[in-house]
Amino acid sequence: MTLGIDPGLRHCGIAVLGPEGLALTTWGAAGSWPAALGALTRRLARLLGRLAPQVVGIEAVEWHGPRRGALALAHVAGALAGVCAGRGIPVYWARPVAVKARARRLGRSAHEDDAAAIAVWVEGHARRIR
Repeated sequence: MTLGIDPGLRHCGIAVLGPEGLALTTWGAAGSWPAALGALTRRLARLLGRLAPQVVGIEAVEWHGPRRGALALAHVAGALAGVCAGRGIPVYWARPVAVKARARRLGRSAHEDDAAAIAVWVEGHARRIR
């Protein structure tokens, strides 16, 4: 099973690619930014405990705009990666340009579309290096 994550400051796209196919959802979190980050990491920890994916792909953060926004987004991506790494799950970083090139209109949101592209990309990438 593979998990793809498109991190966001308050919303994350989540894709689960398994034997039954692809499942997509968007997680949102309210409150202050630290509270939202805590909610997202706790939710990911619960999901990892339930699904036990073999590999996780997370869209990497590249700086294209205001530095403040990119830094906050990098904190989210890093916190989510830390939750995975803490459980011994390999994390692969997907470059945004590769994600956007593969994204299809599968989900209800751009976050879900990107998460699906990340899951498909990391599934193939992880298989090549095993």
